[in-house]
Amino acid sequence: MTKPYEISDEDVEAVLRYMKLHVSKNSTLEDARKKLEGIGSDLHKLAVSEPERFFNIKKKIDKRDKSQ
Repeated sequence: MTKPYEISDEDVEAVLRYMKLHVSKNSTLEDARKKLEGIGSDLHKLAVSEPERFFNIKKKIDKRDKSQ
């Protein structure tokens, strides 16, 4: 079984940069952390309720990551 994802400071900072550019210039580190936690929760729900769809999405992400 794979190790569960843990939010890193680098992830939070990357999301904060994105949010400041595309959401609100007033976004905070706490906003970014909540966004990451929400995404993780949503992906977990998808994996439980629609595992085939989750794995198809994961394959596309993995494929994109390998090509970069």
